[in-house]
Amino acid sequence: MKKILILLCSATLLVIIGTSGIKKVQDNTAPTSYTGAPKTVGGKGSYCTSCHSSYAINSGGGSVTVSGLPISTYVAGQTYNFSVTVNHGTADRKNWGFAIKAIDAAVASVGTFATTNTTIINTANISKGEMGQLTPPQTLSGANTYTFTGMSWTAPATPTTNQKTVTFYYVGNAANDDGSDKNDYIYSGSTAITLPLTLVSFNVSLLGDNVLLNWESTSEINTDHCEIERSADGKNFSFVASIVATGNSSTTTNYSYTDNTAPVNSPVLEYRLKIVDKDGSFQYSPIRTINTNSSEDFVRSVYPNPVIAGQPIKADIVASGNKNVVFDLYTTTGKKLASITNQVISGDNIINVSLGHYLIPGLYYLFIKIGNDKTQQTSIVVE
Repeated sequence: MKKILILLCSATLLVIIGTSGIKKVQDNTAPTSYTGAPKTVGGKGSYCTSCHSSYAINSGGGSVTVSGLPISTYVAGQTYNFSVTVNHGTADRKNWGFAIKAIDAAVASVGTFATTNTTIINTANISKGEMGQLTPPQTLSGANTYTFTGMSWTAPATPTTNQKTVTFYYVGNAANDDGSDKNDYIYSGSTAITLPLTLVSFNVSLLGDNVLLNWESTSEINTDHCEIERSADGKNFSFVASIVATGNSSTTTNYSYTDNTAPVNSPVLEYRLKIVDKDGSFQYSPIRTINTNSSEDFVRSVYPNPVIAGQPIKADIVASGNKNVVFDLYTTTGKKLASITNQVISGDNIINVSLGHYLIPGLYYLFIKIGNDKTQQTSIVVE
């Protein structure tokens, strides 16, 4: 009966070996809380060297690397497919393992791990906000690298303030399969990423023969600038101007720009912001549409935004005649919360819209349809 190495600290790995090889793996669990991630703010984490204690961490001439996860910034709600590679300085390793954890500024697990690699994945750790895997015992004489594949991490769809910064902690075990937890090498690494800029509001309105753009942002982290882009056909966007960002701020910042080159003879114009981080990564804002034909209907602005829960918002609407306007409120997951109908008259209108006292703080989508015109969408932040 040959003993198989227990990888990644004191996890239980029971393997029954016969003359034909591995017969059954009852448990391939990699224990939690050994990725180096701290357990409290300002604290220190534990590594697998607490069990595999023959050598100092990162001392075997190798490394553990992650490919596919965001490098410096992430996009809310996006899924990232990734792999983990454990390297060792000498081709004499026969078993491999790794574990990874993502935490926010409050040291809480953030995002969701998943895998298609069901043969060696530790699903128990996923429910605890970590992911860990172990390889079956190697039949080769030895190797100096192993790559774990088929994994993904999904960023939070509506990040909280603490989730603006996410740090991944990960470890790798290059083991020798000698039947003990000795003479194994542990490698560690970490990567910190941020949500570059949170756009609170973005509105466009007519200002004589020009177009006025206003937007608010919060929690800017290493944001470099915002590029204004415009489209007259709804397909092709062109550069209009670049606005330098505050860069790093946890408070609300207001920006505005007057587009005096807008082709006001075009009946409809669309605008978007290209939000560029200092490392060159970027994300796009929602598209805002404005009708430059005064005989048509359009929403000039919606305010205040953010709004305190229970307080109404105001919709500044320009109408070409007396007609109904419908306000539909949705969650970011597509659940309809309310539908409110009001009347507008020809010209300028300020409509009070009650969002309801039951709303919890967060992001919502407000769809506004004036008469039979195209529905316009805006994002509403409730505090």
